[in-house]
Amino acid sequence: MELIKPQVLQKLKVQVLQSIYENANTGRSLYLVRHQTTHKTYALKLFDISLNSESHIRNEMIALNRLPFSVAPHVHAYEHFENKLALLIDWIDGKSFSEKFRELPKDKFEVKERLFALMNAAERLRSLHFKKIFHRDIKPENLIVDGDKAKSSVWIIDFGNSTQKRSLDEGTINYRAPEQYLALNFPIDSKTDVFSLAQVAWLLLTGSPAQLLPNQQCTDWLDPDYPFFAVDTEYSHDLFKLLESATQFNPKQRKDIHSFIQELKRLCRR
Repeated sequence: MELIKPQVLQKLKVQVLQSIYENANTGRSLYLVRHQTTHKTYALKLFDISLNSESHIRNEMIALNRLPFSVAPHVHAYEHFENKLALLIDWIDGKSFSEKFRELPKDKFEVKERLFALMNAAERLRSLHFKKIFHRDIKPENLIVDGDKAKSSVWIIDFGNSTQKRSLDEGTINYRAPEQYLALNFPIDSKTDVFSLAQVAWLLLTGSPAQLLPNQQCTDWLDPDYPFFAVDTEYSHDLFKLLESATQFNPKQRKDIHSFIQELKRLCRR
């Protein structure tokens, strides 16, 4: 089912170059578009507001525009069309971690490539945390690699959760921290994002996030299952300890974002 209408394109003065996805069930769609006057490319996000919270969408726009462009894309238009809401956003030309790193690393070079990407993502997060913004839904699909070089920039997208009040169940299964769905006595803060990024790291380096189930009292993990690295390196032990520390049940026992970055930098130099 096509969700976009001609009057939307006319109002925004854009033409569609590519449909990225259209989902009538969720009432969301995404297009790559070009402005007819400036010829600049943008992402056009379209929402059916009968299926999506307008306040949630507006809050995401506010969160994006609070940040420097070097950290996150900006929203350039916010328009209503009948029961639709359109956001015109800077287009980030790249691949998500889930696309870029679809296959397991085959050698030490590819391990380092993933570590550099993770370090860049962590530095983006540190910029957010400095402004007291916590993403709360870090996962491979929300991390975009800009370019094909080993040390390419990383962008973070989808800030919808970052401006929402804390809920009883938030984030994405396998990547969310326990304080997002279980241990509600712990705060949501920078270590919540560190946990999620560490789970992304497990995926990139092993093919699977760590399998972490709580004990009966919901006070710690019950026999945590950490997967094996696809490639063994001289720093595998240190890398394992870093990711193990970053995915502790109790956020007080986790690495903070600064320590996480410093340790990744140290490993990248080896």
